[in-house]
Amino acid sequence: MNRETIKWSPYALPFVANDFCVLVYLIDKVYEFYLFDGFIKRFTDTTLPKELSKNLTMIKAFDFPNLKDEDSFRELECYEWKKYTEENKEFINIGWRVSPNVFVFVLNIDYIYKLQGLENN
Repeated sequence: MNRETIKWSPYALPFVANDFCVLVYLIDKVYEFYLFDGFIKRFTDTTLPKELSKNLTMIKAFDFPNLKDEDSFRELECYEWKKYTEENKEFINIGWRVSPNVFVFVLNIDYIYKLQGLENN
Protein backbone atom coordinates (compact mmCIF):
# COMPACT_ATOMS: atom_id res chain seq x y z
CA MET A 1 0.00 0.00 0.00
CA ASN A 2 1.30 3.40 -0.94
CA ARG A 3 0.63 5.91 1.84
CA GLU A 4 0.65 8.72 -0.72
CA THR A 5 -2.61 7.38 -2.14
CA ILE A 6 -4.59 7.02 1.12
CA LYS A 7 -8.01 8.54 0.50
CA TRP A 8 -10.67 6.48 2.32
CA SER A 9 -9.60 7.13 5.91
CA PRO A 10 -11.58 7.69 8.09
CA TYR A 11 -13.81 4.89 6.85
CA ALA A 12 -17.28 4.58 8.40
CA LEU A 13 -18.03 1.40 10.32
CA PRO A 14 -21.30 -0.06 9.04
CA PHE A 15 -22.56 -1.26 12.43
CA VAL A 16 -21.79 1.65 14.80
CA ALA A 17 -23.05 5.16 14.13
CA ASN A 18 -20.36 7.83 14.42
CA ASP A 19 -17.44 5.37 14.69
CA PHE A 20 -14.78 5.28 11.99
CA CYS A 21 -11.76 3.23 11.01
CA VAL A 22 -8.76 5.54 10.99
CA LEU A 23 -5.70 4.37 9.11
CA VAL A 24 -2.42 4.80 10.98
CA TYR A 25 0.92 4.43 9.25
CA LEU A 26 4.14 4.04 11.26
CA ILE A 27 7.07 5.61 9.47
CA ASP A 28 10.42 6.45 11.08
CA LYS A 29 8.95 6.06 14.61
CA VAL A 30 6.13 8.50 13.82
CA TYR A 31 2.48 7.45 13.77
CA GLU A 32 0.58 9.21 10.99
CA PHE A 33 -3.20 9.30 11.59
CA TYR A 34 -5.10 9.87 8.33
CA LEU A 35 -8.13 11.99 9.25
CA PHE A 36 -10.84 13.91 7.39
CA ASP A 37 -10.09 16.13 4.37
CA GLY A 38 -6.54 14.87 3.90
CA PHE A 39 -5.52 15.98 7.41
CA ILE A 40 -2.63 13.96 8.83
CA LYS A 41 -1.95 14.11 12.58
CA ARG A 42 1.50 12.89 13.61
CA PHE A 43 2.56 11.49 16.97
CA THR A 44 5.60 9.77 18.44
CA ASP A 45 5.44 7.28 21.29
CA THR A 46 5.97 10.15 23.75
CA THR A 47 3.39 12.54 22.23
CA LEU A 48 0.64 10.00 21.59
CA PRO A 49 -2.45 10.88 23.70
CA LYS A 50 -3.22 8.40 26.50
CA GLU A 51 -6.41 7.16 24.85
CA LEU A 52 -4.56 6.30 21.65
CA SER A 53 -1.54 4.93 23.50
CA LYS A 54 -3.78 2.51 25.40
CA ASN A 55 -5.35 1.25 22.17
CA LEU A 56 -1.95 0.94 20.48
CA THR A 57 -0.62 -1.09 23.40
CA MET A 58 -3.55 -3.52 23.15
CA ILE A 59 -3.23 -3.81 19.37
CA LYS A 60 0.53 -4.45 19.57
CA ALA A 61 0.09 -7.01 22.37
CA PHE A 62 -2.24 -9.18 20.31
CA ASP A 63 -0.70 -11.50 17.74
CA PHE A 64 -2.79 -10.70 14.68
CA PRO A 65 -2.51 -13.64 12.29
CA ASN A 66 -1.48 -13.18 8.70
CA LEU A 67 0.15 -9.75 8.86
CA LYS A 68 0.63 -8.53 5.32
CA ASP A 69 3.72 -7.21 3.56
CA GLU A 70 3.58 -3.47 2.91
CA ASP A 71 3.14 -3.82 -0.85
CA SER A 72 0.68 -6.71 -0.82
CA PHE A 73 -2.62 -4.96 -0.06
CA ARG A 74 -4.80 -2.00 -0.97
CA GLU A 75 -6.16 0.59 1.41
CA LEU A 76 -9.75 -0.69 1.37
CA GLU A 77 -8.56 -4.11 2.53
CA CYS A 78 -7.46 -2.50 5.80
CA TYR A 79 -11.08 -1.77 6.72
CA GLU A 80 -12.29 -5.37 6.36
CA TRP A 81 -12.87 -5.57 10.10
CA LYS A 82 -14.23 -9.13 10.12
CA LYS A 83 -11.02 -10.75 8.99
CA TYR A 84 -8.94 -8.87 11.56
CA THR A 85 -11.27 -9.26 14.54
CA GLU A 86 -12.63 -12.74 13.93
CA GLU A 87 -10.61 -14.35 16.75
CA ASN A 88 -11.07 -11.51 19.25
CA LYS A 89 -14.29 -9.61 18.77
CA GLU A 90 -13.39 -6.91 21.31
CA PHE A 91 -10.95 -5.44 18.80
CA ILE A 92 -13.96 -4.30 16.73
CA ASN A 93 -14.13 -1.33 19.13
CA ILE A 94 -10.36 -0.82 19.49
CA GLY A 95 -8.60 -1.45 16.20
CA TRP A 96 -6.26 -3.95 14.56
CA ARG A 97 -2.92 -4.40 12.86
CA VAL A 98 -2.74 -4.95 9.11
CA SER A 99 1.04 -5.08 8.66
CA PRO A 100 4.10 -4.33 10.78
CA ASN A 101 3.67 -0.61 9.98
CA VAL A 102 -0.06 -0.22 9.26
CA PHE A 103 -2.75 -0.08 11.94
CA VAL A 104 -6.44 0.75 12.01
CA PHE A 105 -7.86 2.55 15.04
CA VAL A 106 -11.60 2.68 15.71
CA LEU A 107 -12.39 6.24 16.76
CA ASN A 108 -15.56 8.22 17.39
CA ILE A 109 -16.22 11.16 15.09
CA ASP A 110 -16.01 13.60 18.02
CA TYR A 111 -12.54 12.34 18.91
CA ILE A 112 -11.42 12.59 15.29
CA TYR A 113 -12.59 16.20 15.20
CA LYS A 114 -10.75 16.84 18.48
CA LEU A 115 -7.53 15.48 16.92
CA GLN A 116 -8.06 17.89 14.04
CA GLY A 117 -8.68 20.81 16.39
CA LEU A 118 -12.32 21.06 15.33
CA GLU A 119 -15.66 20.80 17.07
CA ASN A 120 -18.50 18.62 15.82
CA ASN A 121 -21.59 20.80 15.46
